[in-house]
Amino acid sequence: MRDLGAIHGDRPLSWREATHEWRDYIEDSEDTDTVFQNAETGEYASGSSPHRFDPDYSNKQYAKLKDLERGLRSDYGKRLHTAMLSLTASWYPDGDPLPPVDHLLDLDSSWEAVRRELSRQLDGRRWEYLAILEPHKSGYLHIHIAVFVDGVVSESDLAPVVEAHVRNCDLATHEAHDPSDDGTISINRVASTAEASTQPPKASNTRTHRQPRYVPR
Repeated sequence: MRDLGAIHGDRPLSWREATHEWRDYIEDSEDTDTVFQNAETGEYASGSSPHRFDPDYSNKQYAKLKDLERGLRSDYGKRLHTAMLSLTASWYPDGDPLPPVDHLLDLDSSWEAVRRELSRQLDGRRWEYLAILEPHKSGYLHIHIAVFVDGVVSESDLAPVVEAHVRNCDLATHEAHDPSDDGTISINRVASTAEASTQPPKASNTRTHRQPRYVPR
């Protein structure tokens, strides 16, 4: 975190300081809404509620993700395949932890290259994607990209997308982005609406790990 108003200038905050300041902000703004006014019409509109860092917002975004999957399952039918890509960046490249904001900026520096490569690899097919920022246990962020494809998609199709991230993010390493590792690229075929309706629900804890905690891109 950066404390731009600190007496000593642009001083990185410790995790403890940042956590305490963030908690104070959340508590102070709990009953506050952001309100916008149209200068031409005089009409008012309020911002989204809850805000993106509220647990309820995470549930809301997860519901949107599942709604997207249901819609594409109905549209693509048995041809629907999904892939989850995970992109990371080292948070202690020189042995010392980076300021979280600096780490996020570096992690995000590859995004345009990643998006271009994804479009190139899936050119000529119908597909959609949703990118999600999610924290590690350390608090540092990584990126999940959920990809929905009309037709079979393979690890070899998506490996160049991961490679684009490694090439364009200084903090990303090949060791942490092995395409053959399910933690980097995971591919599944999703049951069609008809198939899903005939199958009993299965217990799963994937929501805990895949739940969007920050705004999709």
